Amino acid sequence: MKLLKKLMVVFAAVLMVMSLTSRIYAEGSTTTAPSDGEIKITPPANTQSSSKNTYKLYKVFSAETDGTNYSYKLSGAHTSVPNGFILDDAGNVYFAKEAGEGDTDTFVVTVNGVKKTLVNKTVLGAADIAAIAAYVTDADLVATKEVTGTNPADFTGLAYGYYYVTTTTGTLVVIDSTKPLVDVVDKNEVPSLDKKITAADSIVDDEGKEAIAQVGHDVEYTLTVTKKKGAENYTVYDNIGAGLVYKGPLTVKVGTSTVDASNYVIKTESSNSLVVEFKNNYISGLDDNTVITLSYFVTVTEDALQTDPAKNTAWLEYGHTPGENKTPVVETKTYNAKFSVTKKDGQGQPLAGAGFVLMNQAGKYYKFTAGTAATETKPATPDSVAWVDSIDDATEYTSQAGTGKLNGEFTGLCNGKYTLVEKTVPTGYNPAADYSFEVKEKDVSEANLIQSTEVVNNKGAELPSTGGIGTTIFHIAGAALVLGAGILLISKKRMNNN
Repeated sequence: MKLLKKLMVVFAAVLMVMSLTSRIYAEGSTTTAPSDGEIKITPPANTQSSSKNTYKLYKVFSAETDGTNYSYKLSGAHTSVPNGFILDDAGNVYFAKEAGEGDTDTFVVTVNGVKKTLVNKTVLGAADIAAIAAYVTDADLVATKEVTGTNPADFTGLAYGYYYVTTTTGTLVVIDSTKPLVDVVDKNEVPSLDKKITAADSIVDDEGKEAIAQVGHDVEYTLTVTKKKGAENYTVYDNIGAGLVYKGPLTVKVGTSTVDASNYVIKTESSNSLVVEFKNNYISGLDDNTVITLSYFVTVTEDALQTDPAKNTAWLEYGHTPGENKTPVVETKTYNAKFSVTKKDGQGQPLAGAGFVLMNQAGKYYKFTAGTAATETKPATPDSVAWVDSIDDATEYTSQAGTGKLNGEFTGLCNGKYTLVEKTVPTGYNPAADYSFEVKEKDVSEANLIQSTEVVNNKGAELPSTGGIGTTIFHIAGAALVLGAGILLISKKRMNNN
C-alpha cells in the first residue's frame, strides 16, 4: 500500500486513457495489437547524478485492434477490473460510469446480461489510481529499469496496451496505434533541504552558513524541508560534527504551527547525530511546496578556527527504496578565535615569569575550564569558556623560559573587543601597558581569528615621589637670576645714554 501514497500525478497520457472508453472499436475484431511499443521515462530534471530511480512497468490491460481502432481487454489471469472501470459481456474494458440525467455522448453496453447506458469518465481520481495500484500483482510486472541521475528508463518491445508505472510516484500511460512511442516525463519533483545557523554570537553571511561562537555558547540550527510531488519516505539526516554537541530541544513546525509528534519518528537523537523520519500518511497529506522546519541547539565544545571550523552537515533521503535517493549535502561552519602572547625583555630576548589575563569589553575576565573524559559514573564534560568578575578568579597564563610564550592561549573567543592585562610582572622589570585588540564580527579570515602580540618588559625601577620639590627650586632660581641680570643690564644702558 506504500505505493498508493505516491500516486499523485497523471501525465498527459491520461488523454489517451479516453481511448479506453471509446466506442470506435469494431465489434467482433480480434486482431492482436502490435508488439513494437516503447515507453521512455525521463526522471525529474533536478535529480542528483548519484541518485537512483527504479521504474517498474505493469501491464493492466491488453489491447486489440482492427488496424485502426482499439479495444482494451483483461490481461493475464485477471477475471475482473479495478474499481472505477467497467467490463462488458464482450470482454471490453471501459473507464466509464452509468449515465445520469443530462449526460450526453452516452453509449450502451451489456453487463451481466443487462443493458447499461454509460458515459465516459475523463479524469482519473485518487480512488481510481489507488484501485489500479491494488489491482496489479507481481504477475503483471513486465519489466524493471534502474537508472541514475536523469538518465531515461527505456522500455521497448511492448505490446500495445494500458500500463502502470511505479517509481517515486506512480504514473499511468497508454500506448495506442497513433503513438507507439510514449515519452513520459516523471513529474515527481525532487524535494529540497536547506540548513542555516539562525542564532549565534555572530552570523557571518546572509545565507546563515557560517558563524562565530564562543566555546560553551549555544548555536541554533534550522533545517527546512520542502515537500514536493511524489513525497515518500522523507528522512532527515543531520551529522552534528566534531566540536559541537547536540543539545536540543527539537521543534518541528509548518509555518507557526507545531507539528504533532505522532507525525514523525526520531530514529536517532544523540550528542552528534539527529535522524528524523516523517510518516508517509502525514507527508502525502501536505500540499506541494509546504515547508517543514526543524530547529534545535548545539553547544560549541572545541576551538573551531578558520583553518578547521566545526562543520555540521545534513541531507534528506526520500523515495520508495530507502537510501537510493538523497538531496545534496548542505554544510554549515562554526568558528571561534584565539589570541596568543610572546613575552620579551628590552633586548628582544624571551622573558619568563610574566602572567597575563584577558578582559572583555564588559570588564569581566576570561576563565577557561578544561573538559573531562567520561567515567563509569559520570558523563564527559566539554571545554568551556566563562567570564568572571574578579581578576583573581581568572585564568592566568605565564610566559615560559626559553621561548617567552605563554603556557596557554586564550582560545574559544567570539567576536568582540578584548584587553590583555599583565597581572604578574617579572622581578626587576617594569609592567607592560595593557594591549587591546578586536575580533571582528562577520570576518572568518585567519588574520581575524588567529591573533597574537609580543609584549616587552624593560628593566629598571621608577622610584616613587617623596613629596619634595627636588631640583625644581634650582631651575626656578636660575631663571630668576637670568631675568634679574637682564633687567640690570638694560637699566645701566639707559643711565649711560642719559
